[in-house]
Amino acid sequence: KLAGDELNQVPRNACLNHLTGRCVITSRPRGNVRRWRVSRFVFRHLVDYNKLAGVQRALWG
Repeated sequence: KLAGDELNQVPRNACLNHLTGRCVITSRPRGNVRRWRVSRFVFRHLVDYNKLAGVQRALWG
């Protein structure tokens, strides 16, 4: 019974399963690039104007 009471006192946000990774600029919950923590729209805009370091376009052929 004591363990159940302690679990009920823990806030719901403490569980990692309930947290969603959001874009740090737009707060968009879906379509995020995990390494930079931004959405795909913001990522593309920043990459096009050389605002992100370490990004290269894919080249093959």
